Amino acid sequence: MRYLQTETPKPATLVEVGYVPKRGQPQALLECLIVAHIDQRAGVLRQAAQDGGWEPLLCRDAETAAIYGARRRLRLAVVDLDGAPAQTLPRLRRLSELLTTPSEPLVMLCGHENDPAEEIWARQLGVWLYLPAVNEHCDLAPLFRDALAIVQKMLGDVVHRDKLHGERPALGAQHTRRT
Repeated sequence: MRYLQTETPKPATLVEVGYVPKRGQPQALLECLIVAHIDQRAGVLRQAAQDGGWEPLLCRDAETAAIYGARRRLRLAVVDLDGAPAQTLPRLRRLSELLTTPSEPLVMLCGHENDPAEEIWARQLGVWLYLPAVNEHCDLAPLFRDALAIVQKMLGDVVHRDKLHGERPALGAQHTRRT
């Protein structure tokens, strides 16, 4: 399994920013950041993201995820708190707080089973989903498909609003699916 490193991603070009694919053309997948320390859990989340129509970006630690997330326009982030060592939990919690700002992506937190304080904390942050005790038997692909539908609707609204005002489509609008 390949995890992201802190390399400089390719800069966006005007073509990538302003292009909305027409029906029938292949569409680029939206990127989903997955932060998971344990390879098995990362694999489960990666496969569910792919099955749900996302391009998963795997990170093992909060620092790499924060750097990479700041360089990309992410639409979905998944943070696995349950599989993380105790010494990394404060950094993962801080990353979760940073990701749940209003202009940032939908956030899905995989938390600890039977930890009501953690669930209350996650809900107060405004995460999209809090999932306690995720394991390899959970079917998460429908949740990723739901997230994709939400994001596509949000992006479609942005493109529609920009066209009404005669402005260039927003970054990420190239991923909008027209139906």
